[in-house]
Amino acid sequence: MNVEEYKNEFMPFFKAISGNKIVTITERQPLKKISEDELDSRKDLLGNAIKPFYNWRNGFTVCWSPKNDDNPDIYGRINILKLENLFDDTIVKLDQPDGYTFNGNSSEKIQLKGVFRPLDYFADEACVGFFSDHGSLDELYYHDFGISFYSLKVDFEGYFKLLTKSYGYAYWPQVILNKEYNYGTDTTDRFKEDMPNLFPDFDYDKFIELYESVRIDK
Repeated sequence: MNVEEYKNEFMPFFKAISGNKIVTITERQPLKKISEDELDSRKDLLGNAIKPFYNWRNGFTVCWSPKNDDNPDIYGRINILKLENLFDDTIVKLDQPDGYTFNGNSSEKIQLKGVFRPLDYFADEACVGFFSDHGSLDELYYHDFGISFYSLKVDFEGYFKLLTKSYGYAYWPQVILNKEYNYGTDTTDRFKEDMPNLFPDFDYDKFIELYESVRIDK
């Protein structure tokens, strides 16, 4: 997607949250632009799908929760980091990659040596990011800050489309992991039940169809 397409994906998503009578926005970081010089200085360490997004805005944060439900498991949080934060102490260095599991398989040695950079830091104990020293910068991975990395089989363009359709529901990437690796069943069950109640236009089957359409390993 180009800059205008990212904007066109974002605006309906934000209007659907801000105009929703069921949920309320609890945190919002204003969207800011980034200088061309700063973006150019990092461009070789960013995937092709990520660059146009940062040409548009330098990250953003949106959090929401139901107005009349205090269930702590029901909320949404998107926290796409500012460009400078992709290169600070949030990174994970895989000096000994054999100590990690890949796609839930402890016997499968992870080959993605180097630096993992959290991109959507949506929870204190989980994020989605990419390996900047790997041949495929575009592929995104779920990481729980333990020993596990799971490929989401999407690039940032596909991720952003799924993100806006999921409204950043808590731990929504686990819905993909459940489909691909049978991980995150409880989250998927909550997602299926809660989303139509929070966002009446949401259709789970269409969400999965969207995922299948944006997969990069078809």
